[in-house]
Amino acid sequence: MVQLLHKLAIRSVNSHEKLLRVIKNPVTDHLPTKCRKITLSADAPVQRVQDYVATLEPDESICVFVGAMAHGSDDFADEFVDDKIGVSQYSLSASVACSKFCHGCEDQWGIM
Repeated sequence: MVQLLHKLAIRSVNSHEKLLRVIKNPVTDHLPTKCRKITLSADAPVQRVQDYVATLEPDESICVFVGAMAHGSDDFADEFVDDKIGVSQYSLSASVACSKFCHGCEDQWGIM
C-alpha cells in the first residue's frame, strides 16, 4: 500500500503490467454504462444476495462498494450509490461481507 500511495501504481515483478493504480475522482467516470452501484451496509435492510441479484437487468453490470469499518457511519459512497443492502443481521468484517456477496452471486448465476 505504501508503494501504491507513493508511486500511484503497483507493477508486476515479472513484467511492466500495472496490477493496481490510483484513479482520479469521480470513480463513476471509470464504471461501465448500465452499472448498478451498491454498497454493503450493516444499517441497511438485510436481504438475500440471490434475491437482489435477480433484480438486475440481463445487460446490467454491478459495482459493489465495501467499507472497511466494523461499526460507525458508512456514508462514504452515499452520493453515487443506487442501493444499500445488508447481507447479514450481524456485524461482519469487510472480507466476510465480500465473500457472502460473491457466494450469493455464484448461487444466483449457477456458478459451481
